[in-house]
Amino acid sequence: VPSSGEQIDILPNGARAYMTSSGSGTVVPVDLTTAVAASAIPTGLNPFSPISSPSSHRVYVSNFNSHTIAVVEKASPRLRLRLAALFHDIGKPDTREFGPGGVSFHHHEVVGARLTKRRMSELRYPKAMTEDVSRLVFLHMRPHTYKMGWTDSAVRRYVRDAGPMLDDLNELVRSDVTTRNEKRARAIAGRIDELEGRIDELRQQEELDAMRAPIDGNQVMEYLGLEPGPEIGKIMDMLLEKRIEDGPYSEEEALAMLDEWGRGQSSSD
Repeated sequence: VPSSGEQIDILPNGARAYMTSSGSGTVVPVDLTTAVAASAIPTGLNPFSPISSPSSHRVYVSNFNSHTIAVVEKASPRLRLRLAALFHDIGKPDTREFGPGGVSFHHHEVVGARLTKRRMSELRYPKAMTEDVSRLVFLHMRPHTYKMGWTDSAVRRYVRDAGPMLDDLNELVRSDVTTRNEKRARAIAGRIDELEGRIDELRQQEELDAMRAPIDGNQVMEYLGLEPGPEIGKIMDMLLEKRIEDGPYSEEEALAMLDEWGRGQSSSD
């Protein structure tokens, strides 16, 4: 039992070194699967735990292991990214359903983010690393909706939600493509290329990586005569939402929004 504050190493026997090295090899199938199945990890959180029956379930687990290992190997050797690759599909066992169209894993990224955070907390990873990895797991399916058509506001929201992990997130999505169907693989890669191109275009037009309202909380309080409190946070959220939806706007437009907000408050009193 580890002492208080001691981090359990999820990757013993040299596998941690693998996760941050540029090499690959047979250490992955041996060490990663056994490490994740180690007794130090709660059984209920273990997607690699053996399934005794039926045989189709065992095949599923084998395929799941193989895919996860392939994604880890494709990802660049940065610990945060490779941990996200290791955990990215952890929610699939709990969300697997069978229907007329076959097997599905709806919202596995939501369940997976929660399990990732829980497991990494159990393993006493630093809070910042835990938050980052779980966030990458949560967001890794988002780019797949790009094929339905994204507005500029959707691209801004994606950049805002990914924050400084944008490059890791895009690489995780690319690494997740392990299909042997070359046409499908090219289609997914093409969508990510197009999305990254859209991001670059917007970066040239506006401060995409530092999206903020044209006025700050102090200006809001001074203009409206309000004291610090939750209401200021809600107003700032409103101003930021306009920035995401419509792009950059002026301080005068922001003040006009405050006037409108004030009129709404007066009419509701």
